[in-house]
Amino acid sequence: MSRLRPVPPCKNLAFVICAAVVYAIVLMYIFPLTARFENNDINMFRNAFLIGLHYLFCTLVVFALHFVMFFLVVRIFAPLILFGEGIVALLSSYLLLNVFYLCSPTDDGEAEEQEESDSTEGENK
Repeated sequence: MSRLRPVPPCKNLAFVICAAVVYAIVLMYIFPLTARFENNDINMFRNAFLIGLHYLFCTLVVFALHFVMFFLVVRIFAPLILFGEGIVALLSSYLLLNVFYLCSPTDDGEAEEQEESDSTEGENK
């Protein structure tokens, strides 16, 4: 009978860090995605993760905003939590608005069909 060897702590730590990074990325994008788009739950989580990876610079900037505000609230001025989180939400929404604009489906196909139908109607008259 073979004995089970314990997993070294560094492998467990690596898994926990990876899971925390994935959780943070999804958490930063899931609520704005829910407010902006209609989708089912699994696709919403998948899209939040994929958008977070695709626009990694924006993800890092939003994370830095939250981290700086957390540092300021904990170390410098605790009542800043009242207005500070609102400012962070405002700046995050401004950054994520551009990301969602790039991710939103375009209606070019529908617009082209509308233009073609308008031009054919004008020729027939």
